[in-house]
Amino acid sequence: MCGRVEEMVRRYPDYIAYEFMGKCTTYADMWQKINACAKSLKAIGIREGDKVTICMPNAPQTLCMFYAVNMVGAIANMVHPLSAESEIAFYLAHRGPQESQGPRRPGRRSVLERVPAPGANMWRSIRSAARPRTPPPSSIPAAPPA
Repeated sequence: MCGRVEEMVRRYPDYIAYEFMGKCTTYADMWQKINACAKSLKAIGIREGDKVTICMPNAPQTLCMFYAVNMVGAIANMVHPLSAESEIAFYLAHRGPQESQGPRRPGRRSVLERVPAPGANMWRSIRSAARPRTPPPSSIPAAPPA
């Protein structure tokens, strides 16, 4: 996919790729950001075929991260940050047998080993206060008999 963006950069480098909060970004500028992000991903150990979970809002940084993951040859697992805690825990638990963890340092746990267990209220900081919480399944009243 990033090949199509690269093609746009070659053909129309000064065209506007996106506008966000009143600021326009050209394809050339966006490509520089994607390349910088891809270099950073490689530096922390992300390689071709790795799975990378991206939990970011709809913003230019998300776009650059997605294409950078694609440029490295890794697989982007997109998770919306306003998903319910149980949904995010499900996505993380079912991401597959190999998830990029970055370089291992002796005596240090990997990122995945530091992820709290589901239900540990790990997503409080990214939940929207305006979003109503749905009751847990045990508190949903049963349907009346027909």
